[in-house]
Amino acid sequence: MQKAFFCAIFLVLPVLANAQSAQVALKDFGLLGTWAAECKQGPSPGNTHATYSVTSAGAVELKNAFGEGYDDSIYNVSDAKLIAPDRLALREMMVSDKNIVLDIVLLKENGKIRVWSSVHTDGTALVQDGMIAAPVNRETRWVARCG
Repeated sequence: MQKAFFCAIFLVLPVLANAQSAQVALKDFGLLGTWAAECKQGPSPGNTHATYSVTSAGAVELKNAFGEGYDDSIYNVSDAKLIAPDRLALREMMVSDKNIVLDIVLLKENGKIRVWSSVHTDGTALVQDGMIAAPVNRETRWVARCG
């Protein structure tokens, strides 16, 4: 019984430590809170409100709100690391579809952020060097902290 307990503890400790390090990275980067291109306007497909938060269980979460009539997309942030003073790498897993796992890099400049890269674990690049892949072919938007 004692052996099983200690085995369970050793399995849980890395998960808790990883969640804690993700929290620290988001706090250090100044990412916790809600971000949008137009904070005074409500969420919409063209003005997503992205909220980074720490749940009551200590997990890091991203909720993208698209407005009335649209479902929010919620991601667990399993890992976060400062890779440069102006860049934060995140690993995000969609709560409703565990097959959607993204490696994201955010770029921060003058208090605003944007997605610099987004790669699916299958290797598909959705955003590269701040450009959304074809057929969209445009730069990602800068967003500011709301409130």
